[in-house]
Amino acid sequence: MYISKTPLRISFFGGGTDFPDFFNQFGGVVIGAAINKHIYQTFSPYPKALFGNSIRFSYSQIEYAKTVKDIKHKPFRKILEYFDIKEDIEINLASDLPSFSGMGSSSAFTVGLIKGLLHSRNNKVLSKKALADLAIHIERDILKEYVGYQDQIFAAYGGLNIIEFQKNDYKVTPVNISNQRFSKFNNSLILAFTGLKRKANDVEKKKFKFLSKKKIYALQQIKSIAYDSIKILEAKKNINQIGELFHQSWNYKKSLADIVSNGRIDEIYEDGLSAGALGGKLLGAGGGGFILFFVPEKNMSSFQEKMKHYYMLKFSFDKEGSKIL
Repeated sequence: MYISKTPLRISFFGGGTDFPDFFNQFGGVVIGAAINKHIYQTFSPYPKALFGNSIRFSYSQIEYAKTVKDIKHKPFRKILEYFDIKEDIEINLASDLPSFSGMGSSSAFTVGLIKGLLHSRNNKVLSKKALADLAIHIERDILKEYVGYQDQIFAAYGGLNIIEFQKNDYKVTPVNISNQRFSKFNNSLILAFTGLKRKANDVEKKKFKFLSKKKIYALQQIKSIAYDSIKILEAKKNINQIGELFHQSWNYKKSLADIVSNGRIDEIYEDGLSAGALGGKLLGAGGGGFILFFVPEKNMSSFQEKMKHYYMLKFSFDKEGSKIL
């Protein structure tokens, strides 16, 4: 048995500028990190002569199939077809966090599945760049999902990174931050679950199907704020300024489409500010999932007490990216 372990991600700044619709014209940048919440997939032989079926796939449901075409789970089916895997395989899926919650779980699934299939079937190892590129190709061109580039990259690379996009390509650079500042930044972050889940593909289509002048302006401001955040993270400026940049970026993100926020999200966000957060943002496409708050380290305990009626989640960063255990 082989096990792939693939991190989920948090996008801090620049989300939306990782779509080629935007960055092929204007360039894009995302600052984010893989975190210590993961998707796990196990890969085992499943001989038809013993079990009667040739494929078993376990996720929120359990599917038994005689042929790949019988599989209902579209991404799993299409990826097996892409690699010409027809039989004799069992895969079990588990996740630390729910799907459709803004943490890049769909891309983590794709990256982990690719890595596990190549390793368990052919003992083949791709570079981080090749793994991310293949996941982007499969999601956008094979599955026809309307997704950006950042989720696959964070899942493959791990770490706290700056990803710059230009003309259908990208460059990944680790944030140059001291260990002490890295710890202070991490200790100032916390997640609140909205209790709402949504499919990112549906939200992103409404946001980017037509790039009006208003949307282009908002994305350019989001991009500018992302570059401002790098200066704060890497310099000796007061790191609490990150909170205000979160707030500014969130306001621009909300302007991209009415579906990005709603009454429940706005209520939690305002409660977080009242409890001592300096700013925050909804993760992922919008419409549900987790809200990320920036809270000064010294005020974190008080913040958690005031927000205890919500499901709150602390996390740390994953430095490795997708791997085989």
